[in-house]
Amino acid sequence: MPNLRASSFDYSQLDAELSERLKQETNKIKDLLSATIDNIVKIGISLIEVKGQLAHGYFMDWIDAEFEMSARTADNFMRVARCFHDANFSELEIAKSALYLLSAPSVPEEARQEALEMAQSEYVGKRIARELIEIHKDAAEEVVSVPTPPLAKPKTGKRQRKVETKKKTKTTQKVSRFKQVRKGEIWSIGRYHRLFCGDSSALKFRKILPDEIALLINFPNNAKEWPKSIPGNTKSTLAFHTTLEDFHFETLRQTIESCVIGTADASESVVIIGLPDPSLFILLDRLECQCICCEPNPERCTDAVLAWTTATKRQAKRI
Repeated sequence: MPNLRASSFDYSQLDAELSERLKQETNKIKDLLSATIDNIVKIGISLIEVKGQLAHGYFMDWIDAEFEMSARTADNFMRVARCFHDANFSELEIAKSALYLLSAPSVPEEARQEALEMAQSEYVGKRIARELIEIHKDAAEEVVSVPTPPLAKPKTGKRQRKVETKKKTKTTQKVSRFKQVRKGEIWSIGRYHRLFCGDSSALKFRKILPDEIALLINFPNNAKEWPKSIPGNTKSTLAFHTTLEDFHFETLRQTIESCVIGTADASESVVIIGLPDPSLFILLDRLECQCICCEPNPERCTDAVLAWTTATKRQAKRI
């Protein structure tokens, strides 16, 4: 492993195992930063993984100390990883600046899809990406007000026809894309786990709860958000909240693992309200328990789906 350059990030504030893991990720990302566009997603995945392991405030300290990377650049890498996780960039002609534009949260999914399809046969730069975003935003706005609208801003003939005949034309090769999790959605994580993006009081979440809960784990955002009621079919409950900025998620994972082993048998159900660590689905799967989770933050939900598909190579889909 190459030696780390001298940096101002204090690894001694972390436990030995996490410190070593972080140094390995640091070297990996430094190597990737010097490579081609194919590695943007890999960098984003590594950043998401590290962000999930560090307590609040430490992530940007680490980014700044090790890479002199701005918060905006790090966010660009992570957004591209979430939106284009499965794209094969070795077969696409697309600029980094175009990817950054297309991965913005406000961009319609149809614009991303068309950009990837176009990139199979022609170069997609920042200008074309911006045009596609405008076309699909205009089309979406007109669909709301008029049943069969024309495009508001006609572009070049080629791109115009692509939008108008999109659903009628099938390409010989489809590019798989990772979709961001949105509010109100339920995702199937692997075969047995479920993730609801929303509030735990929502009827939609209550409907997917199992008949019997071996363990309910609650992670309130503050001390005032303790659960007002616990489902009557719950055998054991664990609630955790801290204001400590130097709390390590590795310690939390160890605590959860010990608690699950002591309260739930294989195939029993564990319910999690709040998701501080995107790798918890992976932990519960390893312990052979079914995990039903509720998390209101779409970005955290997306990180959890991405962490699952990256680590297990198994399916996650919206249901």
